[in-house]
Amino acid sequence: MEIKDAKKIYFELVQNYNLFNKKSTYFGVENNDNYHYLSLGLIPEIASTLSGGKEIIKFVEEICSSIKKYWELRTKSIEEMDKLLSDRYLTSKKKDQKATELKKEITLNLNELVKVNTKLASKQEKVFSPILKIVKEASEALGEFGDNKVLPSKIDLYTNHPECTEIEFTNYFVDELYTPYPPLKDRDFNYFIRIGEEVSFTRHAEAEFEELGLPTLNRHLTNFKVENYWKENGFSSKVEWLASVHEKRKEAEELEYIEDMKMQQALKELKAQGKQEGFFKKMLGAFTNE
Repeated sequence: MEIKDAKKIYFELVQNYNLFNKKSTYFGVENNDNYHYLSLGLIPEIASTLSGGKEIIKFVEEICSSIKKYWELRTKSIEEMDKLLSDRYLTSKKKDQKATELKKEITLNLNELVKVNTKLASKQEKVFSPILKIVKEASEALGEFGDNKVLPSKIDLYTNHPECTEIEFTNYFVDELYTPYPPLKDRDFNYFIRIGEEVSFTRHAEAEFEELGLPTLNRHLTNFKVENYWKENGFSSKVEWLASVHEKRKEAEELEYIEDMKMQQALKELKAQGKQEGFFKKMLGAFTNE
C-alpha cells in the first residue's frame, strides 16, 4: 500500500477513534473499551470499501445484538429476583422455592446466549480477515507513525465482554444473584446463628418438644426418646428433624402474618371505596343498628 493511501485510511480511522473510543474504570484502573470504535468505526469504515463489506457489517450487527441481549437479560434477571424476594405476601419457604426455580431458568437462558456468542466469536477471525489485511498494510506503510490503538493487529468484539462467551462468568453471576437454602440435614444450630434465627429456632424446637411430651431440648445430649422419635418419623438425623420443625413453625407464623396483612389491606381498600361511594358509613350502621 502506498503511503498516501495509508494516510487517507489512517486519518479517517483517527476521527472514528476519537469519536467512538470509550474509556472505563475498573478498580481505579482506566481501560480503553475499543468495542464501540471497532463496531461503529473501524469495521464499517473499511468494510464500506470492500465488495463483501455488507456481509461483514451484518455480522457485526449480529454480534452487537447478541451482546446486548445478554446484558439486557442479566439486568432483567436482577429486577425479577429483587421483585420476587421483596414480595411481602410470600413466606420464606415459598420465596426460596420460587427463587431457586427462577435461578435455574435464568442460568439456562443466559447459557443459551453464551453458546450463541461463543459461536459468533469463533467466526470473527475468518470474517474480519479482509479488514485486518487492509489495517496491516496501512500499519506497515506508516511504520512507527501509526498508532496500534487505531490500527489494531486483532479484532475481537468480545474483548471487553468476556461474560458473554464464558459460562464461568454466568455461573458466578447467578450464584451471586441467589443462594438457595441448604438441605434440612445441613441446617444445624450454627447455621441458624449465622442467619440470625437462633432465637426463633430455639423457641420453635422447645415448643415442639413440649407438645410431643419429649424431654426439654438439649442440643448437646442424646436422649433415647428424642432419637427414637426422629428415626421413627423418617428423619436422617436430629439436625434434620429440628430444622424441619423450625421451617414448619416459621412458615405457619409467616402465613398468619400474611393473612393479617391481606385483611388490613382489604379493610383499607374498603374504607377508601366507602369514602368514594358513600356506603361504608351505611355498612357500619347496619352492624351497629344505627
